[in-house]
Amino acid sequence: MGYIQANEIEKKRKNQVIKWDFNKSELNDNSIVLNDFLERLGFKESDDIQICFIQEQTGVFLTANPVSFKEIKGKNISNINVFYDSKNYGTQQKFLKTQNEDAFGVFFAVSGVRNGSERKVRVQFIDYDCGKDTTYFNEFQKAHDFKEEDLKNASFEKVELHTQASREDGQIYRYAVKTYKKQTIIEKLKLDFLEKNKQFLNSAIVINTKNGFHIYWVVEEGKKELFSPLQAALARKFGSDTSVTDLARVLRLPSFYHLKDISSPYLIEVVHWGEREETGGWKVHTQQELIENFGLQALVEEFQTVLVPNKIENV
Repeated sequence: MGYIQANEIEKKRKNQVIKWDFNKSELNDNSIVLNDFLERLGFKESDDIQICFIQEQTGVFLTANPVSFKEIKGKNISNINVFYDSKNYGTQQKFLKTQNEDAFGVFFAVSGVRNGSERKVRVQFIDYDCGKDTTYFNEFQKAHDFKEEDLKNASFEKVELHTQASREDGQIYRYAVKTYKKQTIIEKLKLDFLEKNKQFLNSAIVINTKNGFHIYWVVEEGKKELFSPLQAALARKFGSDTSVTDLARVLRLPSFYHLKDISSPYLIEVVHWGEREETGGWKVHTQQELIENFGLQALVEEFQTVLVPNKIENV
């Protein structure tokens, strides 16, 4: 399992929710996986990596100062640390392991850093999540009735009704019913997704998250002006998160726990590394190859028009 719940141990810190319980061999394996994953994405020793910590129960989002891959490479995963500039407490050292034990998910900026000209298009990727469905209503009674009906469905872990209000005047303009599926149902849907799309995933890196997958296709000489339209086209094709189109995106690092539900930690793992060329190297693509191989030309052209205002931000 690799962890012990905080109520079963003597907590070292106030906010601690789990204790890592990997043995020495497991820690070494996890360290290798993390190192290999970043190298597989195309990070070089001189490249910067920006780590972020997200406490999803509270919404706290900490963006650490970038570090070079050289500073992380080869380190035991328990000893990797970064620095975070706090407005109230100055510069603080943050160990990735400690933050994860204290209910923070561990994320990284896929483009290296979240902002600035140093961002690079190393990959195109999708965030596929089948853990919940959201249905919107303009009337409260219809939303309430829908929720009550969903509560009878044995496939759902829980059902919530949320109001959404205007930022300008605070008036409620719609209602959202969120249905969260049971993990057994999610695992079946994940297997169905892999089977349905296996022809497109051979060369991809597939990361198993609690509610779905993060899937990366490594690209060479990626163009920033093509990044967002291709992201949007991939999301449309695979039915994944349509908001994942920006170069500032952060995704979960493997070998750390998903802790959105602290009573049920879930280890993020690499389940597929891609495929090798005859020369032995990992297969990579150009963006145009992805467009042609996946039949995305029409979608990319559509989104190039729609996403024109965002091009400046992505350059």
